[in-house]
Amino acid sequence: MKKLLKIALLMFSLMLFVVGLALVKADPLGTKESLIWEDDVYSSGVPVTSPVLYSGATYRIQASEIWFYDFPDYLAADAQYYTNSSIDTWDWVNHYLPGSHSFLQINGQDVDWGPFSNGDTNHTYNIYYIGQSSPITFATVDWMDHNVTDNFCHNHVRIYSELTVGGRVVDSSPPDTVRLWTVGALLLASFVAVPVIIHVGKTQ
Repeated sequence: MKKLLKIALLMFSLMLFVVGLALVKADPLGTKESLIWEDDVYSSGVPVTSPVLYSGATYRIQASEIWFYDFPDYLAADAQYYTNSSIDTWDWVNHYLPGSHSFLQINGQDVDWGPFSNGDTNHTYNIYYIGQSSPITFATVDWMDHNVTDNFCHNHVRIYSELTVGGRVVDSSPPDTVRLWTVGALLLASFVAVPVIIHVGKTQ
């Protein structure tokens, strides 16, 4: 009987382990985020202000899409780069930096948006920003001809924040919540069942 109980205990523990692996996704820390704000930043140069970003919190800021610094000649730019060719205004045949500047600025400062992103990746750039208990302001600066009257279109900006529950970063979707509750229930069941099985084994 004791041998059967040991086998039953081993099988029960193995079942909990396998079910737990099936329910919990392998989510590296920091990969789960929530979109907290998005807006268009137009090439007219009009500033756009975000909500307050909490002090010490890490945010991912994403800029995408293109705008025209010379719409009559179909010459385009994105957050960081420009092209002087109108052959294809989305999938550029060349790209250049506007000196040491960026077109899309934050709080009136140039931003290093990173390596070039072409049309196949939607001219998308990402940076990380630590909140300072204040909003941030985005604006497009036309470093090409400093003439906004022939500009057209916008960059699209999104801000994401990380979500953390009990030290594990999760997203706010229902499936993640269900998985967390299910794993918790399984662990609770193991804490209750294992001592009972051991007690029954000792009384046999």
